[in-house]
Amino acid sequence: TGLISYLFYSDGELKYDLLSSKDRFGYYVNNETQLWTHSIGKSWTSYLLGHAICSGKIDSVYARISDWPLIDGTLYENQRLIDLINMRAGDQFVVTERNGLLKTGRWFNSHPISSFAHRELTDTHAARKEYNYNGLVTNIVLNYILYKVDDPHEFLNEVFTEKVGIAEPLFFLTQRNVPMELGPVRYSARASRYDFLRVGVAMLNDWDANNCVGQYLKLLLAESQPKGFRNREHPHKNESALRYGGFFHTHYVGMHKRNILGMDGYGGQSQLIDFDNKTIVSVNTIHTNYDWGELVYNVIKHGDIQKE
Repeated sequence: TGLISYLFYSDGELKYDLLSSKDRFGYYVNNETQLWTHSIGKSWTSYLLGHAICSGKIDSVYARISDWPLIDGTLYENQRLIDLINMRAGDQFVVTERNGLLKTGRWFNSHPISSFAHRELTDTHAARKEYNYNGLVTNIVLNYILYKVDDPHEFLNEVFTEKVGIAEPLFFLTQRNVPMELGPVRYSARASRYDFLRVGVAMLNDWDANNCVGQYLKLLLAESQPKGFRNREHPHKNESALRYGGFFHTHYVGMHKRNILGMDGYGGQSQLIDFDNKTIVSVNTIHTNYDWGELVYNVIKHGDIQKE
């Protein structure tokens, strides 16, 4: 399969720690290899938002983006952050995850926010608030966070290096030679497989401590909204998560009463955190051709790999 790394964390310990063998992808990947987050970076953006709120740089998840000139005259102006991070910005007629910006076909990760604001988003207004998963709104939230903090590099260092304890400094991919004030940062980051897990453990610790960031994560779960997908008996990746909130997948089929936040990325990247049972499954992959239901969903549901 396309599995590179499999980590199962339970009650403060790594119960399973597996890396692809040398005759597979282990020839190219080791414990220090920097792996792309893909859309797991959306959830990391949310974690940054929680820290920006708790440090007083942003008022709350209910605050409106009314103080950022970059998006003036667009549908995102004066919107509540909670609607943006719930993927309910009313932007479904402007952008989709599959097709990018509908007016021009431009991809939301290939240009700075200023470019979209002056072209596709000019004089747009929010439509009905419905679930519309896309990367543009994540990039808008991430660049707004970095606009609000005093020093973006110092802020990232405080969260990911000093608090989370990742081994290498974290950076988000940025449009080359574009000033920060134009919104060049995208939600894709790189980290080692252990650093992926460290971020999840930090979230678990915040939740348990019930500190400000932990309360933020709990609020996201409480404010999550239905995706509108049908309840499927056989779990398959994000289709098994019935709700979405704060850039996290939530309320998984068969576990909807448990406090679980899910992260997902292109190519099969996945991390589920069960805050009730203090367990995390963190998977890095290059392809979706592995049994996600058995190796991720069922392990979280039952608390261990089910052996025949």
